[in-house]
Amino acid sequence: MIKAVVFDVGGVLCDWVTVVKTMAASIGADYQEFYDAFLLYSFDPKTGSDLGLIGMDEFFAKLADHFSRPEKAKVWRQEFVPGFKRIEPTFELVKELKGKYKLALLTNAKIGLWDEWQEGNLPQYFPVIVDSAEVQVLKPDEKIFRILLD
Repeated sequence: MIKAVVFDVGGVLCDWVTVVKTMAASIGADYQEFYDAFLLYSFDPKTGSDLGLIGMDEFFAKLADHFSRPEKAKVWRQEFVPGFKRIEPTFELVKELKGKYKLALLTNAKIGLWDEWQEGNLPQYFPVIVDSAEVQVLKPDEKIFRILLD
């Protein structure tokens, strides 16, 4: 018997890749190279933004410096969250499941990201949100799943 349904956010509830592609294109960078650097500064065990070790301003400064384009840091920071787009079919599913099952989010994200993404209105749907930046553990580490279950 299913008691709960757990969702991820990126790629499930929202498209964030399109805005990252736009950032890469804004400097003429190869998308894969840009994406790899994006993940590096997100998940680095010593300074990763998705571990809550640096905020989004510093994350985008590091990413811009990586490509020797420091002037892009503030622009990318301003474009990032507004560039997220809801994946409507998933939100329709969430609406169908709400009230029938316990719903939760388990996500790797930057500090404050989901608070900023007002379009998603995530707390309305998900009473439990476990964010890697808040617990300083990344998926797929077993610890973050245990935190969710507690």
